[in-house]
Amino acid sequence: MTRITKRTAAGIVVLLLAVAMVTTGAKTRTQTIRFNHPLHVEENGLSCDECHVNVMQLASGQMAIPNHDVCSACHDTDNDCGTCHVNPDDPEAFVPVQGRYQGFAHKVHGDVTCEQCHGNPAKAEPVIPEMAQCQSCHLDRSGPLECTTCHLGEKPKPVDHKLATWDQDHGIEASFRGDECAKCHTQETCDECHQGENLTGTPHPPTWIFNHGIEADWSGECLSCHETRSECTSCHRQRIPVPHPFGPAFANTADGGAHVDEARAFIESCLACHDAGEGDPTCARCHQ
Repeated sequence: MTRITKRTAAGIVVLLLAVAMVTTGAKTRTQTIRFNHPLHVEENGLSCDECHVNVMQLASGQMAIPNHDVCSACHDTDNDCGTCHVNPDDPEAFVPVQGRYQGFAHKVHGDVTCEQCHGNPAKAEPVIPEMAQCQSCHLDRSGPLECTTCHLGEKPKPVDHKLATWDQDHGIEASFRGDECAKCHTQETCDECHQGENLTGTPHPPTWIFNHGIEADWSGECLSCHETRSECTSCHRQRIPVPHPFGPAFANTADGGAHVDEARAFIESCLACHDAGEGDPTCARCHQ
């Protein structure tokens, strides 16, 4: 039978989370209007502000979605509904994007071109920039990075964060996609729940004390919470755990014993406790 490792199991959980994010995500906007940007921009030579009137003067939360008055400059909006409306027999208004960047104001972005955020409308339909794109630009231009700047005083919560199992599963997600977490969270965010007296949960099972040495040897996940070795030594010096056997066969033979082979193969494990090399009191008895 194939042995499922901890990392493989964690990967499966992350995959299931991704599926849950898709299946429980926000409802897709209903497509009520058909509009071809390349046709209008490339073939008809229209500029953005001819349809999106005064777009660069808009304050937070305002959108310059073209209405009938704007479209009627070129189209017969009274009799030819099928040109724009998906259902000309029962035409519905355009459904704008909701719940994203309500605090965004075009008028404070006057030195940014439409193409920088929305792509080239002459070649493809415009896109709504993702947060990473906004943050990258704000970093380059020393713009504000606080969530409240764009999200109207409320910190948005991604779909997966709303899952009932998120408290138990977010540690695995953070292990594999820490760069995603860092877009909104700092180490201080984690410390609010996972440090000192504020600790509200532990990633370790009850049996952890018996096998954590193996994980510490092979995994860098310990460093997610345990930033210094003092946290290890504070416990290990009280209990004096010995990961290798007692007796002369391990170290005190003429050829150095088994510890020579172990040191050559897994020197990192030795340094977990003996970090002073030949200057360590234990090692210095023979290595002077």
